[in-house]
Order: sequence, then C-alpha cells, then structure tokens
Amino acid sequence: MTFTLESFDRNKREAIEQFDQLLLTFQDMGMAAEVAAISEIKKQLLEERFLITVVGEFSRGKSMFINALLGKKVLPSNAVPTTTVLNIIEYAKDPYYRLHYLDPARPSEIISEKSFLELVAPMESIKGNTDSELEYERALGKIKSIRHAEIGYPLEFCRHGVQLLDTPGTNELDPVREQITNRIIPQSDAAILILSAVKILSDSEMSFIRDRLLASDIQKVFIVINFKDQLGSKENEEKILAYARTHLESVLGNPRLYMVSAKEALNAKRAAAGEKLVSRGRPMATWPMNETGLPELEMELSDFLQYDRGAVKLGKPVRQALRSIAEISDRQLKVEKLALTRNIANLKEKVQAFRPNLSKAVDSGNAALRKFEQEMKKEEESIFRWYEQELQALYAGGMAIFDVNRHRNTDFINRAVESGIAPRERELHLERKQRIADSVKAALERSGGELIQMMQGLQTELEEIVGQEETPSAGKQELALLGNNSPQESSFFEDIFNELETAWESRTSVIAKAIIGTGMVLTAVAGSLAFLFNKLFGQEDPKEKLKKQLAEQFNQSRKAKISGFDMEWKGVHQAVRESIRKNVNHKVRQIEDQLRKLETSAGLEQHEIESKLDLLGRQERKLQQIRTNLEKLVGGLSDSSRVGAKV
Repeated sequence: MTFTLESFDRNKREAIEQFDQLLLTFQDMGMAAEVAAISEIKKQLLEERFLITVVGEFSRGKSMFINALLGKKVLPSNAVPTTTVLNIIEYAKDPYYRLHYLDPARPSEIISEKSFLELVAPMESIKGNTDSELEYERALGKIKSIRHAEIGYPLEFCRHGVQLLDTPGTNELDPVREQITNRIIPQSDAAILILSAVKILSDSEMSFIRDRLLASDIQKVFIVINFKDQLGSKENEEKILAYARTHLESVLGNPRLYMVSAKEALNAKRAAAGEKLVSRGRPMATWPMNETGLPELEMELSDFLQYDRGAVKLGKPVRQALRSIAEISDRQLKVEKLALTRNIANLKEKVQAFRPNLSKAVDSGNAALRKFEQEMKKEEESIFRWYEQELQALYAGGMAIFDVNRHRNTDFINRAVESGIAPRERELHLERKQRIADSVKAALERSGGELIQMMQGLQTELEEIVGQEETPSAGKQELALLGNNSPQESSFFEDIFNELETAWESRTSVIAKAIIGTGMVLTAVAGSLAFLFNKLFGQEDPKEKLKKQLAEQFNQSRKAKISGFDMEWKGVHQAVRESIRKNVNHKVRQIEDQLRKLETSAGLEQHEIESKLDLLGRQERKLQQIRTNLEKLVGGLSDSSRVGAKV
C-alpha cells in the first residue's frame, strides 16, 4: 500500500509512552494538578485525526475518486447536483450510516445502506407526474434537514485515524463554496481539488481557486486531474498537465498536480483484493496500478500528512508537557527541597496561615470572570454593528454587478457576480475572525491584570515561607506585557492566546470545538442559484425573476451569517470563560499540592529527610529523562517535516 502513516504512528506511540511515564512520575510525586493536565493532553492526542477534504464541481468524478482511495464502492457516483449530502467517512469495524441533523434537538439516526443510497441519489421526478414530483420534493426536503452523514466502514485507508470529507459539488454562486473555503478547508489537514481532464479548469474552477481559497491554505491543496483514461495518449496527458500548470502557477505558486484515472485505480484495487470484475458478462481488463496515477498521489499525500501535519499535531501536546515538566522541576521541586534542607520554624503554622489565600485566589478568579463578561459586552456591540454593515455593503455590491450586467446571459451574470463578491467574502472572513480574536484579547487585557498579580503573589508568598530568594517574576513580566498590549507572551493566558490564533484552523482546541459547535462548519446547502436560474427560463420576465432570486439568496445568506456570527461569538466567549476558570483551578490545585508537601516535610526526622531528598532526586532525574526524550522527539519532528515535505 502506497498510503501509510507509519512514521507518524511511531512518533505518536513514543509521545504517548513518555506521557504515561510522566503520569506515573507525577502520581508518585502527589502532583494531582499535573496528573489531570497531562491526562487531558494525552486524551486529546489519542483523539487526533487527519482530515482529508475532497472538493470539486459536479461531474468531475469526485465520488469515484474517493472510492478509488478507499479501494471500495462506498459512495454512489450518480447523484444529481441538487441532492448531494456532506459525508464524513471513517474507519469502523462494522459498517454503519449515521445522519446528523441541523436541528440540535433532533438526535442522530442510524440508517441502512439502502436508505442512504436512496437518500443521496433519489429517483428524479417525472415531469407532469404529481406524485413523482411530490416524492422528489420530499427527498430534497429531507436532504436540506441534514447537517452531514457519517459513514463508518472497515477501510484500510482510514484505519489509522484518517477521515475523508466528501463535500457537495459546487458551481458559481453556490452558497456552499464559501463554507468549503472559509470553514472546511482551513480545518482540514489536506484538501484535494478534483478537476476533469476532458474539461480542464473551467472559469468557475479558476474563480474558486483564485478568489475563494485562503492564502494560508494553498500549501495543503493537492490538484487531481481525473479521467486520464479518456485522453487516449501520453502526449494528450502532457498537454493537459502543461496547460493546468501554466494557469495555476500564478495562483498556487508551484502546484501539486497529479493526473489519475479514478475508475481504473478503483478497478485495480478491487481486482487486487480478489474481486471478480465483469463487464457485459465478460471478465474486465484492469490497468496496472502504477499506470493509474494514484500511487504517486498517495505517497506524497501520506508524506505531507505524517511529516508536515504530523509535526503540528504532535508538537503542541509535547510542548505543553515540556512546559509542565519545567514548572515542576524548576519551581515546585526547589520549594520542596528548601523546605527539607532548611530548619524552618513553625512551618505547619505558616502553611495554615497561608491557606485562606487560596479562597481569595478563587474569589479573584471569579471577579476576573465577571469583569471579562463586562468587557466582552462592550466589545460585542461594536463588532456586530461592523459585521452587519459589511454584509450589507457586500451584497449591495453583488446586486450592483447584476444591474450592470443584466443584458448579458445567465452564465455571464453568474461569473460576474461570483468574481465580484468572492474576494470580498474571503477578506471579510479573515477580518471577522481577527476582530473576534482581538476583541477577546482586549477584554482579557482589561480584566486579567489583577488576577495575574494575585496568582503571582501567591507563588511569591509560598516561596518566601521556605526562604527562597526572589527571582525575576514571570507574573510581573506578564503585567508589563499586558500593559504593552502584548499578551501573547503571558504564561497564565498563553494557551488561550495561542488557541485564539489558530482556532479557525484547528479542530481539537477548546475554542475550535466551540466554533465547530456553532453548526457553521459542517452544514451543506442543497441546491444553488445556478440550478434555480435554469428553472426561470420560459418565464415572462426571466431577468427580473433572476434579480429577485439573487436578492432573496443574498438576504438569506446575510441572515444566516449574522446568526452564525452570533453563535460563534457566544461559543468563543464561553470557551474562553471556561479556559480562564480551568487555569485558575489548575493554579490553585498546584499550590494546594505544594502546601500539602510542605506540611508533610514539617517535623520529619533527619533520616526521613535524607530518604525524602533521595526520592526527590530520583524523581527529578526521571523528569529530566522524560524532558530529554520529549525534546529529542519534537526536534526530530521538525527535521522530518523538512525532509518529508514535498513541493
């Protein structure tokens, strides 16, 4: 098999092994707060998945290509443009088809394979037959109620944590185009854009690539030119590749281009699995797999995922674990050693006198949360006003483009409106997420100073109990940074700030999950304006009808965006609240762990002190060994990323 994640799996197993060693060490040390933190990091790493999104316009062989990757006919390839459903395909020992609905109150539903095939490829209506037309309308209504379908299958391609996302086909002015480029692709690890060798790079495809794709996502896009089997000669293949490369280089730089025959690749995999392929009663001839073009794509896709994307997926949890080790080794162990080596008078009494400060810290955290709420309310009014004004201007511009071009044919109007609004929609998406991040940061800056000061004060007082000399205060640095509007270096809010920077491109952070939870990420839209245009021919005034339809679509899109923005804002707000609360609780538990150790140290006999110091030394060396192993691992990830990258 040319697609493998063996290197990533090996590094992931090594990281998990080191996390397990770290958990055992922290448990032995009585570090309950760190045990909880590392357990959460390990859990997130175990749940990591690689998401590969496949996009393309109708009739490009997208479903056949996905089936070729999987080596099995999982998706039907005859769905009509208005009946496509968003499908997430993942590994499962026993096959299943589960529907998730737009209505959050409606539970997901397991259906049979037969029902799934009828759903995504219903019988088209018979013109003039009322019953047939009503049945078809009911089928479309069902599709429009579905958020996405989840397909589980015992597929080797998906066995090691790979999910395939099959998106609806798109053409000009289809509302789902923006979702795919602004929501789905950014949260994917790789995106595969399917083109047709027999109709290479339509105007709408060039518009999708040029006007819709975010610059930050270009490096993850693989361009697959399908229907190699229909070109007839190597010379024709080279001409198509050269044409595509020439037209794409100005947009994508050095595009990843692959010529494949999805049909022949699927047949070759089926035959290799022992399936008897028959056509018209006769055995079917199959191509050698290497001639299908798929193995080259699979190899480079696997390299990109396990090295480039793998370094990102493993790097974050490893660095979080290293930070935790540093906190324990460089600060808490020093406090405990000093308590053992110095004859501190009335240590238990000092610890008891200190304990009420923990309640004050919790109160300070609650006060910071209340102030954060107030500051977010101030930010909310201005950001919502800005967004609504921008949407109104965007769609007014779209209608103006229609008016200028209303004497043109429908296809031209389609392209003109799409080309006019697409770049601004892309810019508006980037501005919106940046404004949300900036608003949250500003609210934290204005509400977090006293909380940081309180937490640092607690640590300083604790260290003073054992007589540790004061070192440059991380908390004072944080306060200075907050005053200089540079919060990203603040250790207390570091995870929050980092998540705000990457939440729209992530699926695993707390804030990212809140954004996904708004329902805006995996919501497919059945039907498109292009389809509706076709229904307008034969009307008395088709252009006026067309204008009304366009205005209605823009109005519905504006409402949907405002509603989605409201849910997104609330989701991010709630996620940051929970992160602040979590940080406060973690710090308080850390200090409780230290207090407990100080109390235990008080009144020990000399031989007990020596035994305890010996144990601490062994634990410190164990932490250092784990730290060395993790640093080596994360360094290796960086090196392999550079080696494995394919351009």
